Amino acid sequence: MSQYDDSQLGDKGKLYSVHKGKVITISLLYGLVAILMSAGCVYFTWKAQQGKPDVLQISRIIATGMCGLFGFVMMLWKGKDLSEKVRLYQNGIIVLNRKKALLLPYSRIDRIYWEIRRKQKKSGKDKIIHTLRIDSLDHDEEISLSSRRLIDAKELMEQIERGVSSWHLDGLCEALSKGEEIHFDDISLHVDYIRIPDGYINWSNFGGITLQNGMVYLVNKQDEPFYGVKLSKFPNFSLFTNLTQHICEQHQQQNEIVV
Repeated sequence: MSQYDDSQLGDKGKLYSVHKGKVITISLLYGLVAILMSAGCVYFTWKAQQGKPDVLQISRIIATGMCGLFGFVMMLWKGKDLSEKVRLYQNGIIVLNRKKALLLPYSRIDRIYWEIRRKQKKSGKDKIIHTLRIDSLDHDEEISLSSRRLIDAKELMEQIERGVSSWHLDGLCEALSKGEEIHFDDISLHVDYIRIPDGYINWSNFGGITLQNGMVYLVNKQDEPFYGVKLSKFPNFSLFTNLTQHICEQHQQQNEIVV
């Protein structure tokens, strides 16, 4: 692992590691495949040497040999997943991924996307899988963190979401006070209205935000949705909710002053 400078990220926090038991189990399964296929390759090679080999025998030798090689390569490849970790810091995170260390200061994180999926287990109970996708201004590739791989992944994702929201909130509130629009893909926030693809809605008619079955709904005062989008396609959802709360509080204060 190459050395990296984490001084810009502030105080160190918790270290999040992968589910080692899962990684080791999968690696051992690939290793078992490699052993069995290699043994099969040796056996079929020995059988072929007892006489004149035919096409079927040669095909078995090639197939078992390739499967054995595949199992061996995958065993080594999956074993490297044990080195994957995420270090939480005061002002960002570092993702240690195989031979790379990706520094992600909150100030350079452009967008984060939540994805929540339900997977039914054999016991009948639902298993909830959380995924957080991160777009950084410093890296071309999207960074993905999943509860299927990391221990306490949901806790980590909530920390990242709070950190990004806290870092950008003050600057965006100042931009709103100057009359600027803040864009969240198809939705834009302004101190006087919310812009959606079909038009506008004034804050006096805005009823709030609801999250249901992986969908984000904006509702009016009658709790009727006027716009919906998948949570997995909604950038910076926590930041959006904090900004809408900030604007609503401002309008409430203005109404109290008028009264």
